[in-house]
Amino acid sequence: MLKTNLTDTQNTLEHTAQMLKAMSHPERLAILLELSRNEASLQELSQYTGLSPTQLSAHLTKMRQLGMVDYTRFMRIVQYRITSDIVRSVLKTLPQYPIERK
Repeated sequence: MLKTNLTDTQNTLEHTAQMLKAMSHPERLAILLELSRNEASLQELSQYTGLSPTQLSAHLTKMRQLGMVDYTRFMRIVQYRITSDIVRSVLKTLPQYPIERK
């Protein structure tokens, strides 16, 4: 029983470390900060971050694989949102920087 708990703890720590590493990337952090304010489409995220849709898709795919974000599809519009409580908690601890739209 103790070995199972240790393995579960190790897996949880590894997953959390991967999420924190993903959040440490400036472009991903900008995406997450925008999503912490409200859900956003790829086009809205592109306007906010200045990243191309291709770059955004790569970042969002990585964050989806880690369970940090997910999306909802409305017809042809895809709205992204934060799904991880860990991510929300970390973002709340960050200083609130003025948002400069690109």
